[in-house]
Amino acid sequence: MEPLATEVVNFDDRNITISWFSGNPDPTLKVSQVSAYCIYKGKLIIVRNKRGWAIPGGHPEEGESVEEALARELDEEAEIKERYKSKLIGWMKVSDPQNEGVEGKSSSQLRFLVILSDLPEFIPDDEIFERKLIDIDEFDQYISWANSPTGKAQIMTLKDNLI
Repeated sequence: MEPLATEVVNFDDRNITISWFSGNPDPTLKVSQVSAYCIYKGKLIIVRNKRGWAIPGGHPEEGESVEEALARELDEEAEIKERYKSKLIGWMKVSDPQNEGVEGKSSSQLRFLVILSDLPEFIPDDEIFERKLIDIDEFDQYISWANSPTGKAQIMTLKDNLI
């Protein structure tokens, strides 16, 4: 399968290759992250943490399924409970030959589309300061990587899945 976009980024003085694919991930790669494009009444939900604005998501914990990790991260970061429909829309292959961390030298980061029927009240904490609803076309005004090749490919895939 060919990626829809590929780029090389510098992270912690390491060159990392990131490729975006639509559909199901390579099952041989460890899942290092699950994140979601959450839609409520046509708006995209973003959250603000110490690094800035992001889509809700994070790392799966030991022994946790992808679905369990997604549910936990949505609850922890955006107060999103289990009344939603989710669909895997794509994934990134992250190739980081110098990574000695738990992610390993090659891993996948999954992206889901989550459609919400209701949105509970948001309670800020010491990790997530704010939750905001935005138009999808405003995404690049909040998310630093949105205009990168893989960022643009993700938004294109998201829009294709909303039709």
